[in-house]
Amino acid sequence: MNEKRSCIVLASKSPTHIIDATSASHQVCGIKSQPWIVEAADGQKIRIALVDFNAVDQVSSLSTKDCLSYGFIVDKPGKRNISICSRGEEREKELLLSIGSRIEIYITRHTYDQKSDNQSKFIIKIEG
Repeated sequence: MNEKRSCIVLASKSPTHIIDATSASHQVCGIKSQPWIVEAADGQKIRIALVDFNAVDQVSSLSTKDCLSYGFIVDKPGKRNISICSRGEEREKELLLSIGSRIEIYITRHTYDQKSDNQSKFIIKIEG
């Protein structure tokens, strides 16, 4: 079954969440050729937060300058690329308040740890 799915998310006052779906049988959102597109009403800004469910010990071995990278956010009106990453310091971390009413989210594909056979567990929280 190869169904096409929409990669457009509408931001509103009620939080919306997206996760990385890496099933080969579906068209995947968040990749370079098809990013998540987050849109809010004209004149509204978008608030993005990372909700990280990974164990603190998974990222505690990182240096203070490094982080466990999940992807990045492109805010074209603000001419910014914001990294989606975790240092294991907090469960929920605000990443961005957009300049405009449209952003793109790209999820990296190396969030799967082959050594421990664990999938990184995180959610991107979106509010308009």
